[in-house]
Amino acid sequence: MVNVNLLPADIVQRQAATRRARGWALLVLVAVGSATAPVAMSVTRRAQASGLSRRCESVQQGRTALQRDLIATIRESETLDLHLARSETLRAKRPWSALVGFITACLPDEVWLTSLSTSASSQDPGVRRPGGTGRIAQTKDEPVVLEASTSLRLSGYALDHGHLYAFMSQLKQNGVFADVELLGAGLDPSRAGQAIRFELQCSW
Repeated sequence: MVNVNLLPADIVQRQAATRRARGWALLVLVAVGSATAPVAMSVTRRAQASGLSRRCESVQQGRTALQRDLIATIRESETLDLHLARSETLRAKRPWSALVGFITACLPDEVWLTSLSTSASSQDPGVRRPGGTGRIAQTKDEPVVLEASTSLRLSGYALDHGHLYAFMSQLKQNGVFADVELLGAGLDPSRAGQAIRFELQCSW
């Protein structure tokens, strides 16, 4: 069978050139696609790694904030435990209302008090280490030991020594105090008359 091409030669040449151009364009597209595919994958992986890095930083910041909150909570708990221990110690002290009532009942009309204070046996009261001496800074692993008051100091005035001694004798009754000591007594020049200023220490 014989094929006869009736198209002019120049048209046939242009069609052939067009087909060749299309073939080359397809080859170029395939080559470019093959070359850019690894680059695109690398960019995607970098983007994913950057996202994971940001997420890790966010998680790290959250963990740091939680650690700070935990430390603050632990310190607050330790402070509350310390306050509770002190409260329990203070509740275990002597019944002060009854003690003050006893002292008031012992007061003669010629004797009056100006101050009342407590003191511990140690000259450096405070939070102390069990079995040790001297005031220390408290550590969280050591128990809290509070120095209890062992004596009561009374200051005031009496019209004369006889009434002062009568007051001391009343304080020694009923075994409330183990010892009543006169720390000092003398006339007070700032007071009119013969008022005697005194200071007592009552120990139990």
